[in-house]
Amino acid sequence: MGLAKRMMTDHWNGSCPACHAPLAHETMMPHYIKEWTILGCRQCGYHAVSPLPSRGAIEAHYNDDAYRQADDLHYAKSRSRKRRAMLRALRLWPWFRGRTVLDIGCGGGFMVEAFALFGARSASGIDMSRAGIAYATAQARRGAYRVADVESLLSVPERYGFVFCSEVLEHLPDATLLPRALAACVQYGGYALVNAPDIGHRETPADLTQWPALCPPEHLQWFTSDGFASVMERHGFVRRRRLRARGAAFSDLFLRVDEKNPSLSGSGSDVLSQGDRMGLDHSLRPLQERKRHDDAL
Repeated sequence: MGLAKRMMTDHWNGSCPACHAPLAHETMMPHYIKEWTILGCRQCGYHAVSPLPSRGAIEAHYNDDAYRQADDLHYAKSRSRKRRAMLRALRLWPWFRGRTVLDIGCGGGFMVEAFALFGARSASGIDMSRAGIAYATAQARRGAYRVADVESLLSVPERYGFVFCSEVLEHLPDATLLPRALAACVQYGGYALVNAPDIGHRETPADLTQWPALCPPEHLQWFTSDGFASVMERHGFVRRRRLRARGAAFSDLFLRVDEKNPSLSGSGSDVLSQGDRMGLDHSLRPLQERKRHDDAL
């Protein structure tokens, strides 16, 4: 069966799942990695595994003991993860302080604890990995944790002022699942920070088979930064900031807006006062010095 016909039988359904452009042979970019076929859209740059693994296979992958290398007492590289979480939370402080925070794909809860420490009204995390949640719960001082997937957020009553989602988008089997989930759980005027591999980044190799982020079945889909922002716009978000990310990735901050009632959207706190900035710089300094020391070892 040819690609153009086969795509009609899977999640592409004859059009790009991200931008809905009609797909013909000349608008597709197929790549092959081992037994996997990766389909790509020339219009928006979206790529995805085709056909997708079953939901059961995906869940089994994330609950394999080797995946998280964690239990209730141990989490791989926990010390460095805690330090990086502290630095990252401090940099995101203007957007989450005083807000209810959710970390989607929280792993061992390092970002949740950092958010709670540095001014979140409350902080919680969800993850599909039972081992990760067991560790986070056992080590928790401030956060709350539960085993849940992104799809569960479509039906929860809670609304959050800041949702953090790092290295989750590429694991999902649906181009619009995360935007729909964020639209359901981020309050108007709230923020969502999404970090994911950027297939359009200048550091992404031209030969995608040489890109470490192209690693099915762990990663199932890949966006460009602008392509994902377009999907988010269709679900009630506007991109406010493009933050610095490591390597071939994007780290974009989105504001939840209500087009029918703009007053509910707010303007957020994008700018720190001089006093806050001085306090933030003072808090960052020992962590930055510790990182430089560790990197030199």
